[in-house]
Amino acid sequence: MTGARTRARSGWVALVVCVLLALVLTAVTPDPATNVRRDWVDGRVGQSVVEPDLTTTVQQVRLARSASRSYGDPFVSRQRLVLVRLAVDVRHRQRLFSRVTLLTTTGLSYEPRDEFVSQGLSTTQAGFTRTATMVFEVPPEHVPGSRLVIDADGGAFDFYTRATRVDLGLTAATAIDPGAVRVPDSTVRVTG
Repeated sequence: MTGARTRARSGWVALVVCVLLALVLTAVTPDPATNVRRDWVDGRVGQSVVEPDLTTTVQQVRLARSASRSYGDPFVSRQRLVLVRLAVDVRHRQRLFSRVTLLTTTGLSYEPRDEFVSQGLSTTQAGFTRTATMVFEVPPEHVPGSRLVIDADGGAFDFYTRATRVDLGLTAATAIDPGAVRVPDSTVRVTG
């Protein structure tokens, strides 16, 4: 009887130690979504931002309340639409561009509007340059200081990767286009 109690007690002790160890590891392990190290390559509008696999140039940034495509009614928002026209030269391997976001100074991240998927970045083969317009819907108070972020593809190895950040030069005084801004379709050209 004493041997059975000793085994039961040591089983409980082992369980408590394992739970405590799991709690300690959870507390000290960084959250990979927020604490993964990045080698940031920073730039500004009009400047070529060069990474080993691609070069990104934000050509134009506009604010609007309405944007139109080549079909259908214009998309109208009560917030601000941030339209980012950019060219991305892909050099060594295909890029999916699955993690392109607008990052605010408060740490909020906005993804491109699905309504403009044919105008945005999509999978691009090496040796081609894609010119696209990304449309983000953002509350007006979060627009100033926003940056465009092009991070590693969602399925790529995610640690110690390079990522592009472009300061969009937006301030509280940036003018808002009065009418619907026409958003052209994405285009691709051979670059080498």
